This record gives sequence, C-alpha cells and structure tokens, in this order.
Amino acid sequence: MASSIPQRYIDGLNSADVNAVSELFSQGSQFLGGDGSKRVGRKAIHDFYANVFANRKTLKTSLGRVIDEGRRVAFEVIVHDSPMGANGQANSLDLVELDDDGLIAHKVVFYPQTRVK
Repeated sequence: MASSIPQRYIDGLNSADVNAVSELFSQGSQFLGGDGSKRVGRKAIHDFYANVFANRKTLKTSLGRVIDEGRRVAFEVIVHDSPMGANGQANSLDLVELDDDGLIAHKVVFYPQTRVK
C-alpha cells in the first residue's frame, strides 16, 4: 500500500488532478513545504494544489528512487519543466508518513542546496 503512494502522487501531478492528489492525504494531515510553508488539513492541501495547477496547466514529473519502510516512504520527485531548476529540471525528496488508513498523515519536502555562481 505505502509503495503505491509515490506513483499515485506523480500520476495526480501529471494529470493536474487536484482531487487525486489531495485524496492521498488524511483529513488532519500536515504538509511542510521545501520553502518552509506549512499546510494543515486536506482542504488546505487541496487549495495549495489547486493553486499550483491553476498557475501551471501542465506538470511533467517522474518518479525517481523510492525507499519504502512500512509507514514511511521517501521518494524523489523529478520535475522536468521547472523554471527553478538547472536545464529546466528540479528535484525534490519527499518524505511521507502514513496513518492507519494508508493516507498521508505527514509530508515533508526537501530541495537540494544549490550554489550560486
């Protein structure tokens, strides 16, 4: 069950399906963004992704490495059309912890450090 979360998340991003993405989260879930932002609850997370999809009609993402340790899953998200990444590609490492129902209770996003030249 846990191992299906990363691919379902990527599929939701690629189809810009806010419901498919937000339904992966529990009602009281916590989402800590790579920019330090915090969203609490499925509605807040739904609203966040609705805004993402409204501003970017398409996302071309793929799944990198996945480490599944029962209720905790770490996975690499590769965004291929990012204005923020080098050569149009940006990566993040997402760490999720699932609740008893197999929904995301906590999600933390990490972005790699970059050097300014």
